[in-house]
Amino acid sequence: MKIGINLFQMWSGKMGGMEQFLRNLIEYTSCLTNDEIYLFLNKYSYDDFQINNQQVKKISIKLDKNPQNVDAEFHKWINDLNIHLWFCPLFTLVPKNLKIPSVVMIPDIQHEFFPEFFQNEDLHWRKDSIKYAAASANIILTISHFSKATIIDRYKIPEDKIITIHGDAPTEFISDNNERTKNKIKQKYQLPDRYGLYPANTWPHKNHINLLKSLVILRDKYDVEMQLIFTGYKRAHIKSYNRIQRFIMKEKLNSQVKILGYVPQEDMPYLYLNAGFLVYPSLFEGFGIPLVEAMKTNIPIICSDAGSIPEVVGDSALIFNPHDPEDIAIQMLEVLKPEIRKSLVEKGKIQSENFSWKKSAKETLVLFHRLVDNGK
Repeated sequence: MKIGINLFQMWSGKMGGMEQFLRNLIEYTSCLTNDEIYLFLNKYSYDDFQINNQQVKKISIKLDKNPQNVDAEFHKWINDLNIHLWFCPLFTLVPKNLKIPSVVMIPDIQHEFFPEFFQNEDLHWRKDSIKYAAASANIILTISHFSKATIIDRYKIPEDKIITIHGDAPTEFISDNNERTKNKIKQKYQLPDRYGLYPANTWPHKNHINLLKSLVILRDKYDVEMQLIFTGYKRAHIKSYNRIQRFIMKEKLNSQVKILGYVPQEDMPYLYLNAGFLVYPSLFEGFGIPLVEAMKTNIPIICSDAGSIPEVVGDSALIFNPHDPEDIAIQMLEVLKPEIRKSLVEKGKIQSENFSWKKSAKETLVLFHRLVDNGK
């Protein structure tokens, strides 16, 4: 079977957890099948998206402002290569009017809950594109039961048309880690001895401001100066990033907050291993891979009660209201207690066993083959 995967809208280093999700799902899928897999990428992501498998071939699609031209190029490739199944893992179904089975991945529909976080142009694009994709694709993949429920509710999609495929931590978090590299990374990034880690791009829903407000409460009310490390693409949302910077300056948090920006994937596990805990105050998540990354590196988690987050962590985290900085502050104090930390880590080990790239890849392949076989 020949599988075409449309990654034309992939922008390396700027897509947060979804990029990690797709890289790992595609890599594990390619290792479990003899199928030929064709990745369709734009010229900027062509070199960055590397998968070491001879069955995976990359094709560069020209950037063009005219959607009809892009559709025509995709249709030509699909016909010339005799693609049997078309997979669009980034919300939209492109090209339109496909004559072969199609699968679209809709990780979440955040724009339906927080339209204010999107610019008008992006909001209209999401509403139109995702609605069309949900109605037109043969199958919708999503990444949590929470997302599945919201798609069913908002778009009135039949339940049996939507399949949930969970993610897992990237392979770097599964390999053995050593003290020498741990210390090397600590020195490289000049990390404090104890800190909370928040790996997230500066999108508004990531809720950095309320987390920073909790630092002020800890300092001024509880006389505790907590250290935080932020990673992620700084300018994913320029207005949000500037607001974060202004708040840090205004509240004199420079000595407590270190913004590293984008960190190479191979370094990330050691930021976790050096951390005292993961703090995850997001207002909305379709999944939340950093939560599993924390479980795999045996650090405790404190996180919000929003979106899919409770589904992912189960009973292995301290939960707070992300709209309440006081609640966030209290849970940061709680996670410093040795007995609570120990309990959370042990529960996290158990919870992490629910997530496996191999299992997710197998389920995806079974789905693909069933669609193609039924279409014959």
